[in-house]
Order: sequence, then structure tokens, then C-alpha cells
Amino acid sequence: MYRAVALKALRESIPLTDTGRIADAARSCRIDLIPEKNGLRVLLDGGDVTADIRTPEVDRAVGPVCEIAGVREALVPRQRTFAERGDLITDGRDQGTVVFPDADLKFYFTASLEERAKRRKRDQEARGISVPVERIAQEIEARDLRDSRRAHSPLRPAADAVTLDTTGLTLDGQVGLILDAVRRKQEERGGA
Repeated sequence: MYRAVALKALRESIPLTDTGRIADAARSCRIDLIPEKNGLRVLLDGGDVTADIRTPEVDRAVGPVCEIAGVREALVPRQRTFAERGDLITDGRDQGTVVFPDADLKFYFTASLEERAKRRKRDQEARGISVPVERIAQEIEARDLRDSRRAHSPLRPAADAVTLDTTGLTLDGQVGLILDAVRRKQEERGGA
């Protein structure tokens, strides 16, 4: 959702320093998240932006957009409405600490900077985007630092989150760790 707002700001040529206009854009735009068999489709004001929100330009813009209190105030209630529809899995830098602090199970994923940069590079190359891995690593590191220092909803693990280091793991290995944690949680509850 934050990426969609960042994309809207870029498309409307709103300077990333114009926090008021970006907050207004967050309040007025329509963002729909549509679950599909292979992921999630993201619509912004009715248009499919699923691929558009994963560009290097949006990667660079989303950090400053996330820092804007008005944007967070506009999006957090919308995120919470998804839980009203039933069980869900979400991801984001404040999902377990701010948006869903009472969630049954929370994960905090981590991986080495090098690993994360390689993964982002693979994702971008799959979409035909070529950016040097060193630049990607610098951008990830800068966003982590900025997000961990922001006043509103800083990046940090929830106190009750299960921390998983996914460095060197395949997707199947990561899913295995998650399923192990879910099984342990079920056992703690008496098999529920």
C-alpha cells in the first residue's frame, strides 16, 4: 500500500518533500489488494500497478513516503479492515508492532545485506530491470537505517515475534522455518 502511494506521488510529480500533498494523496486514493493464486494484485485508483510498484524508482521513493505521519494515519486503518474479512497473512515493516499488535503469530525476517541485495537484483532482472547489486545494497541499507529511525512506526521486531534469519535459505527452506514455528505455536496451545 505504501508503494502504491509512492507510485501515485511519482506519477503526479509530487515532490517527496511535500508531505502534505503526499498525505492528501494517501487519503484520497483507492488501493485494492486482490488475492490471486500466485500472489497479490495491487490496484491503484482502479488500475493494475502490481508490477509498477516494484521498480527502482518506487524502491527509492517508498522510504520517504513511509516516514510521513499522515500517510501512516491514512493507511493503517485500511490495513486493519482486511482482518475484518477473516484470517490473513500480511507483511510490512510495522505489521506486528503497529498494525496488528495482537496477531496470533508474528515473524521478523532478517537476512544479510548481501543476500537481500542479491534477491532484489534477481527480482528486478526477472522484470527486465538491471541495477548493479552494489547500488541495490546501498539503497536497502539506507532504507533500513531511515526506517529504524523514523518517529512513526519505526522498523523493529515485535517483542513477541519469531525472528528468522533466512540468509542462504531457499524459498522452501524459509517456508519450512515458518511451518515449524506455526506447529510449535499450535503445540503450545494444546494442538488447537
